[in-house]
Amino acid sequence: MHISYRDAEAYAAWAGKQLPTEAEWEYAARGGLDQAEFAWGDQFTPGGRHMANTWQGAFPRENLASDGYARTSPVDVFPRTALAFPT
Repeated sequence: MHISYRDAEAYAAWAGKQLPTEAEWEYAARGGLDQAEFAWGDQFTPGGRHMANTWQGAFPRENLASDGYARTSPVDVFPRTALAFPT
């Protein structure tokens, strides 16, 4: 489902909420990490583990799918950020 920004704002207002600012969204998406290269830290694959479904290879010609997924991945395959989705 695609919605416009104005539609999202209207829905948030209707629900008595507001959309996060860009800074608030970035903070939550990064799990509170500041100045890290990636949302999970400074290493792309810490301990050899992929932390997100990303493109591996020469885009767009080669997709190595070394994270196990050539396209989209299931929702629960990669770890969540602590702030955005606390356990």
